[in-house]
Amino acid sequence: MPHVLGERPPTRCSISGVSLSSDVQIFEYAYPLIDIHASDAYFLMGIRWGEGKMSVRTTARKQYAQIVDRAARQFGAATVPVEGWLAMLRKALAMSGSEVATRAGVSRNAIYQAERNERDGAITINQMQKLAQAMGGRFVYAIVPDEGRVEDVIRAQARRKAEARVERAGAHMALEQQALTRAQTAQRIDDLTDELIREIPPDLWKRDG
Repeated sequence: MPHVLGERPPTRCSISGVSLSSDVQIFEYAYPLIDIHASDAYFLMGIRWGEGKMSVRTTARKQYAQIVDRAARQFGAATVPVEGWLAMLRKALAMSGSEVATRAGVSRNAIYQAERNERDGAITINQMQKLAQAMGGRFVYAIVPDEGRVEDVIRAQARRKAEARVERAGAHMALEQQALTRAQTAQRIDDLTDELIREIPPDLWKRDG
């Protein structure tokens, strides 16, 4: 019985997302492993319910990050041609607008309009898929970090958050004549950054100030 990631499973279920073996499944549908009360399953694993849920969430996030990082390695260096991908593939195949239109079941003007819409950023994913298929192609897309891996983006945000918090705390301590040295401040920032990365608190991406 599948359940939504992060929600407590029903009283009795095949534990989706939790395995008594080392192979942990974390997505929406996991193969039934054992019919057991949810709290009993976590007890047998030697962890409390809250700890188990956090572990599953952490595992899920890391797997999502791996997927994004893999896409970044595959497509990160790709850039959109000035003419757009629709016009680029059509011309590479030596196809006319009329020929693409016939294969797509639309007018020739619709093809050229779609190419203009792509250049203007006004085309839909469905249109890209339909016209790519009409030319014997496949439309693929991905959203990847500007630079580096997902963990690099998280670390950069965690450090900004840590710097802001330590700066605020340092200002209060200075008023009480308990100012930290530069080395102590740097260490506090490093420690808090690591903690934020481990915990991923709900306010990690909230703007300070």
